[in-house]
Amino acid sequence: MTRLIKKGLMKEKFIFHLSKKHYYYFGAMVSFFSFDAENKRYLIPLILFFISVNLFWGFYSNVTWDDDCPTRYFNMLDAFDHPTQFITIWNRPLFMLIFTLPAQLGHWTVILIQTILSIIGGLALVHAGRNLKLRYVFLAFPFLVLQPFVFGVSRYAMTEPLAITIICLSIYFLTEKKWMAFALLGGLLPLARLELAILLPFWIFPLIQNKKYKAIIPLTIPMISWIIIGGYLNSDFEWFFNQTIGEESQENRYGHQKITSYINRYQYVVGPVLFFFSIIGLPNVLKTKFLKTYLLYPFLIGLATYSIFSSVLNMGNSAGFLRNLIPLSPYISLIALTGVNYWLNISRKTIIIPEEGEKIFLNKWQPILAKNLQTLKKAKRLVIGLGIISVVITALFFSYALETHHKISSDTKSYVLIISQLFLLGLLFIRFRVKKKTTFFLLSLLVILSIHTLITEHPLANNNSERSIINKIAQFYIAANFNKKTTYNNHPWFFWSTEQTPYDNSIKRVTKRNLNNAKIGEIAIIENHYSNRLGGDIDMNFFSTHKEWVEISSFNTPEKDFFISIYQKSEKISDQLIILNNYIKATENKDGSAILLKGLYYLNKEKNKKAAISIIKKAAIIEPNLYKIPLTLGKISMRDKEMTLALNYLEDVLIIDPENIEAHERIGSINFNLEKLKKASKHYAFIVKKMQPSKILPTPSQIFITSKRNLAVCQFKLKEYKKAFKNFNEIVALKKDNAEDHYNIAMIYLLNNKRNTACKAFNQAYKMGMTSAKDALKKYCK
Repeated sequence: MTRLIKKGLMKEKFIFHLSKKHYYYFGAMVSFFSFDAENKRYLIPLILFFISVNLFWGFYSNVTWDDDCPTRYFNMLDAFDHPTQFITIWNRPLFMLIFTLPAQLGHWTVILIQTILSIIGGLALVHAGRNLKLRYVFLAFPFLVLQPFVFGVSRYAMTEPLAITIICLSIYFLTEKKWMAFALLGGLLPLARLELAILLPFWIFPLIQNKKYKAIIPLTIPMISWIIIGGYLNSDFEWFFNQTIGEESQENRYGHQKITSYINRYQYVVGPVLFFFSIIGLPNVLKTKFLKTYLLYPFLIGLATYSIFSSVLNMGNSAGFLRNLIPLSPYISLIALTGVNYWLNISRKTIIIPEEGEKIFLNKWQPILAKNLQTLKKAKRLVIGLGIISVVITALFFSYALETHHKISSDTKSYVLIISQLFLLGLLFIRFRVKKKTTFFLLSLLVILSIHTLITEHPLANNNSERSIINKIAQFYIAANFNKKTTYNNHPWFFWSTEQTPYDNSIKRVTKRNLNNAKIGEIAIIENHYSNRLGGDIDMNFFSTHKEWVEISSFNTPEKDFFISIYQKSEKISDQLIILNNYIKATENKDGSAILLKGLYYLNKEKNKKAAISIIKKAAIIEPNLYKIPLTLGKISMRDKEMTLALNYLEDVLIIDPENIEAHERIGSINFNLEKLKKASKHYAFIVKKMQPSKILPTPSQIFITSKRNLAVCQFKLKEYKKAFKNFNEIVALKKDNAEDHYNIAMIYLLNNKRNTACKAFNQAYKMGMTSAKDALKKYCK
């Protein structure tokens, strides 16, 4: 009986303890979503606004941030069949554990979960700001989620948003002194972004400082578990070392950036508001031990780490993508919030000096009043000075357009950031004049922040010419029912556009070995992004020696930095026309590139020029913006010596593609032969400027040398001797000279009465095999 009573009491005690524990966690969750009335007034509309725009942006367009998003999504779909997907360094295990199961329902689950994670991260920063005794803490939420790059990435299958949420929650638990939760999050951070393990001392130090030694255990368990489980699944317990430090022996396939690359681009990542107020907040951050230690230092170390990865290291193969920086966004959000507090707190202060009659009061408090006034003036000057510095930095380093999410234009100016900064500077001055109306200034910040982000990161901001071309050719691929055939393809976006995955039974990788073993009728999608350097070992020379592969469609981006082609394997070369006709019929005569290729078949194989021209002109009706069509007609006309007609076609090329080098070169050549030297010079000069050697491509191309020489000859004939002399000598300096260059240089020297120097140049031309130079030596150099 006693034993039963004791057992009952123990059970009751356990249930009470369990319910108490559950109540604690429930209460903690409720408090996480609870705010005072002042902040709630702003937070609820801001959260609803973010949810609506983020979901609308996500579902309006299927254009992901970059190719990593569909690739990781495909890996999630494959993870249950191949569990190693869960532990790969590229996939990131924490991301895979959270997203893989929901992803089986569709990509929409990724958009939804990422949106929820962003909200949790933003609210965690709001609580952290409150614990740090900052005012206007509701701003922490939009300062995080409406940073341009954070917002842009926040709905795709990327690992950076997960890292952001972990860091936000870590800062929150640190300010709450909830050590076990803080430690566990620190342990999970490398499982979201491995490179952020460099920041773990900022988790270890406060645990040791507060004598929470037991909490260090959960800090280490996730990483150790990952390495052990990965070793078991890979049957290699050295796998982690081999895929990190071991990769230093291999060359970074993306190349390296300048070490200042991230710093010079940082405002594009965070936007003008965060950049402006983070500079204003620096003095306060530097004076406050916690802010300096747990916000500024990890931010600087993280920025330095990413800079070193992109400029020096090979492991990780960092391409210098600016999205890599967004895990640091929680730190900059609170630093900027500190800046807003510093500005508004100073501008709120007023010192009332007593009336002159109260002499006793004045005598007692005058020194203090004078000191306070002086301190206030210095603080205002400092804030204004820092604001001006921010504007100057923006004008000097952030005045060019961001063409893609990691490349800045070298010639296209953009004044968006500088104008935004000037607005913010104007708000500073106005606030020091208007002591009240704080709400107006807070709303002004939110408006500038929101407008800049929603315009720069609009729903189709991630689209580009490469994806547009792939989408177009994918439609033809589906129309021809090629998706039902075995296809060799490496490009993630082509999979995404055709609703295939790399793991479908009908899909194989593009490699020389696979293409050599391909069967008759199978399809190859060849492009210059993933077919060679990043995913396979193919280049276009492969098909010049493998005539069994028939090209049936081909498109270039307007910039001509990307091309994509569809090939089909034939049984014999004579089947080429049959294959082309079948494809053209299947695509309902809508693929002008295929019709152009058919015309070229008649021109080159059938030697039927009349039929070829007729077919190519039909292609021009279907694809009026395909520059290869008028270029081909122009070449045919040049071959037939119909130069006027050729010029018309080549000019049409420049209407479609004003920077087409081949068209410029051919127009220059025709005008040169027609003795229209000024027109020829114009086109040769364009090529010389466009093809100028650079640090990336230091070796001059043959078309650059030829065009520079032809330009110099035109200038010589036009009696522009100084320009001609300069161009001839630059060719000689490049060691791409020939005898005629030295001969022409000699003639210019003669025209300038420099006979001795001219004779040396004639002699050099003679040594290089120019027999006519001997006559010049006899005539001028006796």
